[in-house]
Amino acid sequence: TADDELTALRDLFLRKSLVGRQSRLCEHLLAGGCTPADVAEKRIADLPDSPDALRCLELRRQLGLSHGPQSPAFILPTGEPVRAPELSRWLRMARLMRLSLEVNGGICRSLLRVHRGVEIDDPEEVLT
Repeated sequence: TADDELTALRDLFLRKSLVGRQSRLCEHLLAGGCTPADVAEKRIADLPDSPDALRCLELRRQLGLSHGPQSPAFILPTGEPVRAPELSRWLRMARLMRLSLEVNGGICRSLLRVHRGVEIDDPEEVLT
């Protein structure tokens, strides 16, 4: 049904958003001196108290994915943990996904502005 398709589409975009947010957290940790093995071993309790980390937790709750303090900090869209040997490949994929979401969001904001006169105050993310 149309409702099922819309639910599946929302789920897909929530998962993509989660991957994008996680990629920013991962980049921050790597820039701070963590190795891929360090990052892969991180648990939610190890994450900084930042807007990206808090949004990741909220997305995980919405998607029914593990979100307890001892859950892996970095997961695939399926909920499986990202392993150290996969981290570089996962991060490249996550960056592309994040870029795609940012571009699509920019197009949608432009269409809203032009066709409906709607301005989005926070282009980072619009929560419904």
